Amino acid sequence: MAGEHKILSREKILTILTKIYPESKIDIQTLTAKDGVGEGQNFSGQVQACDVRALVDGQVKEHHWMVKFPPNDPNRMPVTRASHMEQKEIQFFSTLLPAFEDFIKERKANIRFTFKKSPYSEYHEEVNTEDCQKSSMLVMEHMGQYGFRDCSTRHFGLDMDHVKLVLEEVAKFHAVSYVYFKTKMAGDLNDMIKKEELYCRDFFSTNPGEVMQSAAVMIRDYMYKSWSTALENAQKPGQDLPGSLKRSIAEDGDIFARRAALLTPDNSEFNVLNHGDVWFNNFLFKYDNGQPVEMCLVDVAVLRWASPCTDLAYFLFSSTTPQFREVHLDAMLSFYQSKLAQFLAQLGDDPNVYPLSQLKVDFNKYALVGFVMSLWTLPTALMDKSRPQNEGDPQTGLTDVRHGQSGDLQLQLNSMVYGNFMDMVKRGVFTL
Repeated sequence: MAGEHKILSREKILTILTKIYPESKIDIQTLTAKDGVGEGQNFSGQVQACDVRALVDGQVKEHHWMVKFPPNDPNRMPVTRASHMEQKEIQFFSTLLPAFEDFIKERKANIRFTFKKSPYSEYHEEVNTEDCQKSSMLVMEHMGQYGFRDCSTRHFGLDMDHVKLVLEEVAKFHAVSYVYFKTKMAGDLNDMIKKEELYCRDFFSTNPGEVMQSAAVMIRDYMYKSWSTALENAQKPGQDLPGSLKRSIAEDGDIFARRAALLTPDNSEFNVLNHGDVWFNNFLFKYDNGQPVEMCLVDVAVLRWASPCTDLAYFLFSSTTPQFREVHLDAMLSFYQSKLAQFLAQLGDDPNVYPLSQLKVDFNKYALVGFVMSLWTLPTALMDKSRPQNEGDPQTGLTDVRHGQSGDLQLQLNSMVYGNFMDMVKRGVFTL
């Protein structure tokens, strides 16, 4: 069949359709599969856009899916398994999202997620490394059919209309997760990474196992080299930003260890379930006459229980420009806090549990998380795709982005890196 994929075979599609339409006669008419995301947009697996047309009991049914499965790379399988990214995302769509939605109905709250339930998923605990691509599968509704798409100018920083939509959706996710787990745990939210380990533990940072520790060393080495070059490209004459970074590491400790400490929840603080990967490559927007009116978060493979400011810092450092934050940071934090309070109140919880004054203090504390993640994601997202890329590390899948770049994206990368670094200088994290 034209367009058939080696993983998304006719037999696999029939299995999926049989789950959707049990005890029905199904005849697949057409099946096409193609790459679902651009280069550098998905670390944890491959994504295929799959279009299916079938006769079900004689009636035409069409489905448009995004199907996610592991990369065809046996060397990377130990890392993807140890990170539990596949399990997190599958369990979110199959179990946690329906539980959230039922909880919202019980509380009679006027809250609606833009997430769509998954029609099919599978996860196999034991699988040969040669069959790594068959170890799991998550079928998600293609949000394009509902009018969602990428923001075409996302690489150059989101404007306030887009930012507010993201902050509202993130506040909604945070509020529902907080009240849901608070209710489920009878008010005791201490030690959530033990009580709900799969959803709440960051397996990269919190007590990582041997496989993750080994991967972390390689990731750290790759990142420090990449960061040094990014900082060198971005710095002004007479500055030594790579030297400032090295000095901070020598005086205050490894940046990744400091990030890991911040991602370990403090029971004395306000904590929620974080999306964990809140940056522009994971946003889809719906538009009306060119104006954004709704947004959808995608890729929930790195959920973690932590301060909501870990999501906020990641988002604002990676998806807004330093110049924009300098002018609008207070307004953005205030907007998020107002939406969080609104959703908490609708769910019957205390809307003042996390006041704006505390949010501002916490944002300053967790800003380092945002800075680290901006340096992690932006060089790859803004790389010049026309230039040759190396194959990267076989275990982590990381690409070395230390080569030269050119054009508007390079200028944007330099501006973001420089501005973000200077933001951290103002916060006392680095010194010039």
